[in-house]
Amino acid sequence: MIEKVRCSWVGSYPKKDTLLTEAMIKYHDKEWGFLNNTTNEYLFEFLILEGAQAGLSWSTILKKREGYRKAYMDYDIKKISNFTEKDKANLISNAEIVRNKAKITASIVNAKLYLKILDEYQNSFLNYLNSFEYTNVARIQGQTSLTESEISKKISSDLSKRGFKFVGSKIIHAYLQAIGIIDDHDYDCFLHQRNRI
Repeated sequence: MIEKVRCSWVGSYPKKDTLLTEAMIKYHDKEWGFLNNTTNEYLFEFLILEGAQAGLSWSTILKKREGYRKAYMDYDIKKISNFTEKDKANLISNAEIVRNKAKITASIVNAKLYLKILDEYQNSFLNYLNSFEYTNVARIQGQTSLTESEISKKISSDLSKRGFKFVGSKIIHAYLQAIGIIDDHDYDCFLHQRNRI
């Protein structure tokens, strides 16, 4: 049986960690670059995860993904926006997530601001993203070496003006890759230029 060729970043993680390897392959094959879940909760999840990844590896975040789901109440944005100082302290002491005070504080602030965007864009964060009028040209296919793009710079700038934290253009580029607005699968990856949903 011929093994599928995947994006180079999938194979760059230690093979000795079988569970991580399997999780990385599943994430790559089923989620990364797919615009297949546009719920507000899912889109907020990746804002938190990509912000948490800043300065860390994706493998670190992927290992803690279930911990994040629990800690952030399945990404109930209204509940997160109402987190108290005690809730924040609990997050900071939670070993199942990245215990970075600035990132945790940002996630709560961002939840409040996210709700404002939902009010402005008919209860849809995807509507907000679509307001930037990206086109197929913005789907920079097969260029995973790029770390930012014109669309990520525009969205990053707008989010920053609104008060969001941990939304630099590189973080937002990775975010847009993760949720499928930018499809950056390597040219030799079996998912490059696949039929999209």
